[in-house]
Amino acid sequence: MTSTAPNTASDSAIADPTKFPGWLHRRDETFQSTDGSPLSTSVLTLIGWQFLAMVLAGTMIFSTRIAKRASIPVSQSIPHYLILAIVYGSYRAYQKRTFFPLELHIQWWKYLLIAFVDVEANYFVVSAFKYTSITSVSLLGCCSVLFVALLSWQFLGSTFSAVQLVSMCGCLAGLVILVCSDILLAGDEEELVHSWSFIAKGDALVILSSLFYAISNVSQEFVIKTFDLVEFLAMIGILGSILTISQSLILEWTQLEYLLNYASIYDTIWLDLMGFTLAMFVLYSVIPHLLNRSNATVMNLSFLMVDFWAVLASHFLFYNPFHWLRYVAFAVCIVSLMIFHSAKSVQFAKSRLQIVND
Repeated sequence: MTSTAPNTASDSAIADPTKFPGWLHRRDETFQSTDGSPLSTSVLTLIGWQFLAMVLAGTMIFSTRIAKRASIPVSQSIPHYLILAIVYGSYRAYQKRTFFPLELHIQWWKYLLIAFVDVEANYFVVSAFKYTSITSVSLLGCCSVLFVALLSWQFLGSTFSAVQLVSMCGCLAGLVILVCSDILLAGDEEELVHSWSFIAKGDALVILSSLFYAISNVSQEFVIKTFDLVEFLAMIGILGSILTISQSLILEWTQLEYLLNYASIYDTIWLDLMGFTLAMFVLYSVIPHLLNRSNATVMNLSFLMVDFWAVLASHFLFYNPFHWLRYVAFAVCIVSLMIFHSAKSVQFAKSRLQIVND
């Protein structure tokens, strides 16, 4: 973000070490090199985003394995939201020395809206795999980058330089190369699995999930940079748990009943659910810290590499074929991300210097 106001609010609201336990402290020096080079900061931040991209790829693999056994796109998120509620809700209560009523920085219904958008975004993208191909999901998922950029510009006052816009196009070009490698490997077989009506429905779900993810990401960036990270995660966990449990009982009760009655305690689906829950907890816990050092646009550009990591993992774990164009796509995306984030860092450093001088 090039706007100075949100970042100034971030420094005043989040840098206070008394507000977080040791492992939640915001410590900018962790991401600073010895000479304070913005490029070094950018590289370390991008490494963090790529780590989360690998974790997100893990959630895709676990979700695919779960979907082969049961269709529970909402129910599989229940443990994840419950753990967020327990961990961060408990610490939030410890901070305030009371559990109820919670003293919130913003109205509870606004958190409810963010939680609803987050839950439905997860539901839409998981459901889309029933109707369309992974190639289409990867290609249409890039819409989130456009949505996030527009929302950040409109509501957070973000601006983007010409270099950053070109680097965004570079990331999208890398994704196109990635999809082309899928097509070269799969041919037309993958697209013929579903009818055109199913494909259209799946594509619509992906675009809708991209919009919902963009709203959730931009809202999260604003809240954690302006108010309280722990409060945000606690409220998303509490309200997300209520929403997912309610929705799963309405939409997936038959599947849940079958799973609970017939799945053995030694069934691998429970391990897949545990893996999915752990990966999602890591994602939701680490993303806010990286958002403090970058923004939602960088996050979504970085997550374009999720497909690369997912296919790379499936290549080594399940011996699926791997096209050499994927390495080209990876290189294009990484270089574009470094250009985007280093340009942003230099711009941010200049704006901070101007504030100090004033």
